[in-house]
Amino acid sequence: MPELESGHSQSSSSLQVGGIRLYPRTERAMHDVSGIFCNIDMRIRYVHQVQAQVKRTKARFDQLKVDTMQKVDLLAASHCNMLSHVLAKYQSAFLLTFERIARRLTAVAQSIRSCQYYAFSAVKV
Repeated sequence: MPELESGHSQSSSSLQVGGIRLYPRTERAMHDVSGIFCNIDMRIRYVHQVQAQVKRTKARFDQLKVDTMQKVDLLAASHCNMLSHVLAKYQSAFLLTFERIARRLTAVAQSIRSCQYYAFSAVKV
């Protein structure tokens, strides 16, 4: 009987790896596992490529975001500067107008002081 077992082992084995005999089903399972790992390895490489592309794209996006924010800040500063310039002119014109009005009202007040006061009396009808 030992001969039969020995013969069976030899006839059933198709591959010997590192001193371990692999049987056809084991070999098939190893081949399937190898295929699965190969597929997983390809997917992992793809994920790494996508991650690298996302990192590059994010870096470019961040740079564009900073550039855009700087341009918006410059535009806002420009608008503030224009508004300040217009308001300064408006304030100067407003001040000049009120200085003229104040001089005229002062002249009117001076002329009223020089007038004689009248004694008014009520007339009954």
